[in-house]
Amino acid sequence: MTTRLQTMVARLTLAAGARTRGHLPHRPAALVAERLGLPLAEFPGAHNGWSTHPAETAGLLRAHLLGETR
Repeated sequence: MTTRLQTMVARLTLAAGARTRGHLPHRPAALVAERLGLPLAEFPGAHNGWSTHPAETAGLLRAHLLGETR
């Protein structure tokens, strides 16, 4: 299952909303991150943190895209 993803692990960031922890929207990202040995990036809010916490989400997204979190 993860063979193709494993070849791209250096380019992946698995993310989920912090408020969805323990719920269905959070679990797939957490599981794939775990199987690939990657940290799970948690963004503020639920699945719509970009609209409920725009500044914080933008800062975290920028940091992840620029590789400042690894």
